[in-house]
Amino acid sequence: MRPFTESSLSFICLDSRPCLLHCLLTAGLAITAATAEAHAESVTLLLQNGDKLTGTLITEDSNETVKVILHPNLGRLEIQVSDLKPTAKRSPWSGSLALGVNGSNSDNDFSAGGTASLATRYKTNNEELSFSAQAQLEISRDNGETTNTTDTNQGDANLRYTRQLNPRLNAYAASVFDYDTLNDVGSNTLTNSVGLGIDVVKTKTTTINLSAGPSLQSIWGGSNCDTSATCGVNLAGGSARASLNWTPNQYFNLLVSNQFNGAYLNGISPSNTFSGTLKIFPNGSKKLFTALTGKTIYNSLTLPKVNNSFSVQVGTQFN
Repeated sequence: MRPFTESSLSFICLDSRPCLLHCLLTAGLAITAATAEAHAESVTLLLQNGDKLTGTLITEDSNETVKVILHPNLGRLEIQVSDLKPTAKRSPWSGSLALGVNGSNSDNDFSAGGTASLATRYKTNNEELSFSAQAQLEISRDNGETTNTTDTNQGDANLRYTRQLNPRLNAYAASVFDYDTLNDVGSNTLTNSVGLGIDVVKTKTTTINLSAGPSLQSIWGGSNCDTSATCGVNLAGGSARASLNWTPNQYFNLLVSNQFNGAYLNGISPSNTFSGTLKIFPNGSKKLFTALTGKTIYNSLTLPKVNNSFSVQVGTQFN
């Protein structure tokens, strides 16, 4: 008799329906087991007394009141959710507040100033709403004068809503308001825009986002606003922004943003705002920080066209 070989056994299985069915069932069970093992979720449960249990979560037997796990040594365990230590839920709200003051008095020449900045953010898994505002005021009085002179009175406010479309792509709607009461033309500027953004870099320490979309810009106010063709007119255009949020460790946080807007008025009238903030946390805690903030504005529709500012502040952060 010819001995059985692998080829002859395969022929018998293929020719025999019971054998073929047995082979298919065996293969299906093996695939199912492999799939279940690949999707097994390993969890660590913290009990009220501080003990920890680590095992494989049996999702089909677990619900809101009981968690069922397969422990490597103790086997199947059913733990009541009421016996687990509740995990602290992180608040979706975060923000910061910072203040700075300066002053001098020499030869009866007096000057004083102050800056303030506020930022707040509400963030969930797919949505983020952020608001930030800052103001800067400086006054002076020279020797022999009886009234104070306002040297600086400017600030801005930013409101931005972002919704994640996928892990990288997002849609946004934003409003940016800038003011400088000393401008001859355009003491107030409001830019509204909507569009799409993408996180070109997104890690635990670094986020770089690029966004762009159509915009609508309005300019008003100023001693010579009535004689300017740009004041009181809504100008359509386009807006683009690049932003960096870098936190290399618990002691430093760098925020950099560059906002470009092109309004259409007898051609493209550009404006650009570059700003940066370096926060230093001396003791590694968010309760206290020193902030170095700089900002440069160029707007071809205002007079003057360029505005630079710099401030040093001390503040606190919460989240």
